[in-house]
Amino acid sequence: MLRHYLENAPEGFDPSVWAQASVENPDPEKLIPFPIRGFDELLDRQKRQKLEMNFQNNITADMEDHVKKSKKELTEMYAKMLSLRQKQKQFSYRLLRVLAMQTLIQRYGARLDESEVRLQYRLEQIMAHLNGPGDLKGMHSEDSPRNHARGSLFCHLLRLLDVLIPVSGRRFHCFDEFCVLQTLGCRNSSFVSFAASNFLVSKS
Repeated sequence: MLRHYLENAPEGFDPSVWAQASVENPDPEKLIPFPIRGFDELLDRQKRQKLEMNFQNNITADMEDHVKKSKKELTEMYAKMLSLRQKQKQFSYRLLRVLAMQTLIQRYGARLDESEVRLQYRLEQIMAHLNGPGDLKGMHSEDSPRNHARGSLFCHLLRLLDVLIPVSGRRFHCFDEFCVLQTLGCRNSSFVSFAASNFLVSKS
């Protein structure tokens, strides 16, 4: 059908001109020669082309608006996700505190077992080492990049020891090490691993 249309010139057209139009077609897969007779048909053809062009431009504009709205919604959803994640962390910390204090209250006043006595002894050793001749407490305050990087970790350690030593004499070893650190507000995972491996005993 298409081949017959291209090989046979329309009525009133020179076959050689029609053949030349077929040869010079810039996109044979999408375009075909179209016969136009007179100025009126040429004007009508131009109007149709403008309408088609405006239609495609409107579609493109609608797609751009849709993309912008999608990006805005994605940004809002991401911000909401971050907010919910922060709330989830806060609830997790509060839950750890509640569980820790609940267990501490339940076990308060009970006799110390052997593991808790060892814990108290090891905590006292660490505090004595920090307050000893080496003056490790003063070293962390020196103005150097290395000490500055360790400052936060060292402060967590001092804070933990200041609380653990007096508590351990009564009854401390009553919940997991991670709960202890979270209850005291420590968020540094490397410090958690360091503390658990150096002076916190496993729950028995």
